[in-house]
Amino acid sequence: MKSLAFSKISNLCWVMFQGFQLTTIGIMAWALLSDNWVELNISGVYGDLKWTGTLTKVRKGLRALEGSSYFDMFIAFCSTTQKSQDVPDEEMTWCEMFAQLWISELVYITLEIITICAVLIWIISLRSALKTNKIKPVPAFWFAQVAWISHEIAFISWMVLAKANFSGDCTSESDDASPPKLCALTGPILGLILAIMLPIMSLSYSLLVRYLPKAIDCEHVVQKESDGALKVIVA
Repeated sequence: MKSLAFSKISNLCWVMFQGFQLTTIGIMAWALLSDNWVELNISGVYGDLKWTGTLTKVRKGLRALEGSSYFDMFIAFCSTTQKSQDVPDEEMTWCEMFAQLWISELVYITLEIITICAVLIWIISLRSALKTNKIKPVPAFWFAQVAWISHEIAFISWMVLAKANFSGDCTSESDDASPPKLCALTGPILGLILAIMLPIMSLSYSLLVRYLPKAIDCEHVVQKESDGALKVIVA
């Protein structure tokens, strides 16, 4: 058992660290609820089309289809292509595009729920440790690893499955062989920020647990020696 909260320095470090943990929860919620995840702006058989979507549905554009979930769009486009062989190739690619968005949505939400739960347990274990002045670093360490690994997989999986990009390449017409390219907007940007933050926080936590108590112990030893020397001089 290691003592983690027996000095002002230690308490300040852990309070700041918990602040970062809560910040990650806020960013995750912001990303999940963001209105801007993807954008498409192309000219094709349906004319000039521009639409933006959230993680789960079409938010703006596509006229009567606004507010439709990616699952509903997937069913609508893919059922049409299955019923008739005489459909434009572009309609087939849209079937694939909405199928990809639906699958990537499921993967991201599932893994992000795991990430949020891991961070919450990580926060609770740390608060408990600070109250009792003791902690077993190993369980909290593993929750920290689960948090960042789960989010990395969620973010990378979404980018790959949705075939989104940060380069702004979402205006070119489909080559009629693959789904249109999508631009990644606010939601994925927040996901990228978390993909950088969480591994750094996990590493920082490991270093704090390992070295902070030792550093404060050394500080206490120096202080005791200093106090002892002062008593000798006074005597």
